[in-house]
Amino acid sequence: MSKKAKQFKKSERSNVAGETSQSFDFEADNHNRFEAERVRKEKRTKFVRASRSSGKSSFPVLYAGIGVALIVIVAAAVFLQSKPSGDVNAAAGNAIREVTIQPTVANGKISIPVEEVRKNKLVAFDFQSGGKKVPLTAWVAPSGAIKTAIRMCEPCNSTSFHIEGNQLVCNTCGTRWDLESEKGISGGCTNYPPEPLPSVVDGDNVIIDQGPVLTWKPRV
Repeated sequence: MSKKAKQFKKSERSNVAGETSQSFDFEADNHNRFEAERVRKEKRTKFVRASRSSGKSSFPVLYAGIGVALIVIVAAAVFLQSKPSGDVNAAAGNAIREVTIQPTVANGKISIPVEEVRKNKLVAFDFQSGGKKVPLTAWVAPSGAIKTAIRMCEPCNSTSFHIEGNQLVCNTCGTRWDLESEKGISGGCTNYPPEPLPSVVDGDNVIIDQGPVLTWKPRV
C-alpha cells in the first residue's frame, strides 16, 4: 500500500472516530436535557398537588370558622334582645318616663290634676291610709282618654313603667301592653297589666274612689 493510501485511510478512521465522539456528546446532551425537564415536571406536579391539597383542606376550615362566628354573633344578639334589663327604662331613648306627683285625698276620694297627667303623659303617685300604701298610676291613652290603674306588675313586683309609642312597658321585666286596651303584647307578664281602676274627670281633676284601692290585693 502506498504512503498516500495509508494516510487517507488513517484520515478516514480519524474522521469516523470524531463523528462517533460528536454523536455520543449530542446524545449525552439530549439525555441531560431530558432528565432536567423530567425533574422540573415532577417538581411542578408535586407543587400543584400540594397547592390543591392545601386549598381543599383550608377552605372547609375557613368556612367552619365563619359559620361558628356567625352563630356566636346571632346567639349574642338574641340573648341581648331577650334578656330583661334591671332598668328597661334606662335603655329606652325615646321613652316617656313616668313623673311622680302628689295626690289629694279627701272625702273618700283620690284626686290628681288633669293638667299634670296630660302634660307628662304618664304619672305615678301613692295612696296611703292606715299604714297601707298602694302604688297608683295614670296615663293618656292614644284616644285621649285618661286611664288610671294600680301601678304594679305583680309577677315581677315592679312599680315603675314607661311609654314607648302606644305601649306601656314594665321597667323591670320589659313586658309590653297596649296603652288603650291594656292587652298584653309581649313579655313574661302579659296577663298582669297594671290593674285598671274606675275614675272620672271632674273639672280640673281626675277622681278615683278610694274604696277599690283600699280593698285591692295582688292577683298573684
